[in-house]
Amino acid sequence: MAIIIGVLIVTFRQSLASGTAEAQRAMFGRFGEFVANQSRPSGALIAGTGFILIGVAAILMGLLIPPGQW
Repeated sequence: MAIIIGVLIVTFRQSLASGTAEAQRAMFGRFGEFVANQSRPSGALIAGTGFILIGVAAILMGLLIPPGQW
């Protein structure tokens, strides 16, 4: 599940970043404008990559660690 979410975040990072920026502006006003100006698609890329890595680690742990050692 984490891999799928990560791939979706990486794929739609541009629209995700702009949507996040608009939500920050609407919710926090003047301070939100400052935060929205810092929002970049590279931040979503990092988050999506993190989700993918967590998913891969979970699958590898499930395959490599014997059930009795959980």
